[in-house]
Amino acid sequence: GGIDGAIRVTIVSQPGDTVRVRVTDADLNTNPNAPESAQVTATNPTTDESEAIYLYEDGDDSDVFFGLLYTAPGSAAGAPHDATLNTAKGDVLDVTYTDVVTEQGGTEDLTDDDEVVDPFGDADGNGSVQAFDAAKVLLHVLTPYLTGLDSLSANLDLLAFDPVQGAITPYDASLILQKRVGLIDRSGVQEDEADNHPQPETDDSTPKGLLDERLLTLYRPDGYVSVWMDEREEIVSGELVVEGISGQIEMGAEQTGFLSASRVMAEGLRIVFAGASSVEGSGELLRIYSGVGPGNVRLTRARFNDGRIAGRTGETELFDVVPQRFALHPNVPNPFNPETTIRIELPYRTAVRLEIFDVLGQRVRMLVTGELSAGMHRVVWNGRDANGTSVGNGLYLYRLQAGDWRSDASRPAAFQFEQVRRMLLIK
Repeated sequence: GGIDGAIRVTIVSQPGDTVRVRVTDADLNTNPNAPESAQVTATNPTTDESEAIYLYEDGDDSDVFFGLLYTAPGSAAGAPHDATLNTAKGDVLDVTYTDVVTEQGGTEDLTDDDEVVDPFGDADGNGSVQAFDAAKVLLHVLTPYLTGLDSLSANLDLLAFDPVQGAITPYDASLILQKRVGLIDRSGVQEDEADNHPQPETDDSTPKGLLDERLLTLYRPDGYVSVWMDEREEIVSGELVVEGISGQIEMGAEQTGFLSASRVMAEGLRIVFAGASSVEGSGELLRIYSGVGPGNVRLTRARFNDGRIAGRTGETELFDVVPQRFALHPNVPNPFNPETTIRIELPYRTAVRLEIFDVLGQRVRMLVTGELSAGMHRVVWNGRDANGTSVGNGLYLYRLQAGDWRSDASRPAAFQFEQVRRMLLIK
């Protein structure tokens, strides 16, 4: 008898991708110190198209043979003898190697499959990549439910299909958002070094670099817990577990366009989030509103960007925080329908006026008038005017005035702080 051979091909491809094929068989080394070749047959049963693919040894006497199968979009067979198969969503490509001398002395056909999705990132099966796909991925991380092609399409990162780190994570949701807004046109799962592909070497594991680390701190103003990070650059996805609290999650004001989801589990409140691009500097990562415990809130786990960045949480404590200056944050969400949240920061107890105006400068609604305590506050506008009537689509302005009144000889009395921002209502 001989030595049993083995075959492995790319696990998942998109029409137009290159499928990699690797055969390992020591029996093919008939000429010592000279590279050999092998042949496999690739078939698309849906179109009855077949192609012969030639594989070449990866070095002298390595016993490893490597080759490429090209694909092109198409639901019918293409031209013959071009090492290319036409593929469409749902196809399963069979790649077969005939081991002519097995350990038992006989002949055996060895087959591995490549499944076709279209496109990568389409987690709901509608044929396009949208923010909704990213939302479905975040929900799947909390409660796994994606199956079949939807699950394969949603696993986009370089470590997809790695035996240990190949699960769907919030980082996959970030890649979907990056693809949606045009920051990337290919996903990590399609790259040459991805675990999705067999490598010329028989060790398929992707090298893992040293973990970066970020410091996380919990602040506890009135009515919510705020998670702060010492450096938010490169943070596009994350997963946190917080004990002793439950409630609504709101991303930091600068994390525009980020999606988040959460679920109360036995280990605590599990939070996942993802966005297309990061912000720089230290600052607030997210907030947890309501349900704050009696002082035993603790951040027990934090990992970011598919585990490439770790959160240091061991010495985290709760602090009360008072803002250092007045601030009017961008409303979230924006655009919105039917309501949006406006956040303000006050360094001391003071008179406050928060108003909504239309583009003509006419006041639509007075949201706040009176004194507020020092701290961070949020105000919800429900898209209605002072009479309770829903306002129409369009651009609106919101203005914060706060601080001690001031006056001088040349100017009338005015608030110490004033800022105006814009928001868009779309029904």
